[in-house]
Amino acid sequence: MAIEHEHHREHHGAVATADTGLQRLRSAVIDELRIDRTGLKQADRPLRAAAVIVPLIILLFAAGLGHAVVASIEQLLSYTPDDTLQYTTVDINTQTEYLVGYLLRYNIPGLLGCVAMMLLRRHPKPACPLRIPAWTTEVKTFFVAFAAMMAGTTMMTWAATVLHVQMVNQATVPIGDTATMLVLLGSATAGLMEEPIALGVVAVGLRRCRVPWPAVAAIAALMRVSYHLYYGWAALAIAIWPVLFVMIYRRTGAIMPLIVAHGVYDVILTGQQLHPYTLFAEPLLDALAVIGVAIAVVTVLRKAFTPVTA
Repeated sequence: MAIEHEHHREHHGAVATADTGLQRLRSAVIDELRIDRTGLKQADRPLRAAAVIVPLIILLFAAGLGHAVVASIEQLLSYTPDDTLQYTTVDINTQTEYLVGYLLRYNIPGLLGCVAMMLLRRHPKPACPLRIPAWTTEVKTFFVAFAAMMAGTTMMTWAATVLHVQMVNQATVPIGDTATMLVLLGSATAGLMEEPIALGVVAVGLRRCRVPWPAVAAIAALMRVSYHLYYGWAALAIAIWPVLFVMIYRRTGAIMPLIVAHGVYDVILTGQQLHPYTLFAEPLLDALAVIGVAIAVVTVLRKAFTPVTA
């Protein structure tokens, strides 16, 4: 009887310990999500600020990605139920012409988005000086952002394979080594093209207008999905990526690692289609994502179980 009582007490203690551990993990996750290192302050007159900031966000998005939204929707509506793959064949001439247009059409608005982010920190009042994160923070942010992009791609694939939502893969077939390099260069600019105007200006501008973070994340997701619909309806599942990007930006206050992570991710993703890069592209993709997940997990565990010192 005494032994049974002892076993019962040990079992109860183990359950209580497990519950305490889960509570600590839950509290650590919530604490991490509440951290805001952007340094953004709400405008003294948010409605007046919104009258300028909202049109600015729309204008930059239309200039930088409006054409992509229209083309993406047109592609989506043109698909037949049997469409699963689209090939684009390019040579050095077509790719050079495309890349020049790509740089002018998309990346100049991206650079303007960077300028707009800085200006929106100064105006309207009160000003919000930019805090430069430590380089270690930026390195860790790069890996976590990479994992966030991987999560978006994984969710889209899951929607296609498990929910049987239509997904149309995009394949680029360059003719010649020079065309291949140009294709990869175009992929590398994706971060500069998208992040300043689909994340940076949106987050900075809307927060200055007192828009809550969940609404900022929802708007960022809507904008991001709109120009990825060429993947089919499965593209709706990538909404997790922009939501995670908003959370990461809020947590770290760093956007440069997000720009770089996006560019690197797209280069590796494109490399999966191109010989001889196919062999190491997928392992590299997985390795960088695993590092990002590990950093996030270790951060939460350290928060949860590090003793608090007086």
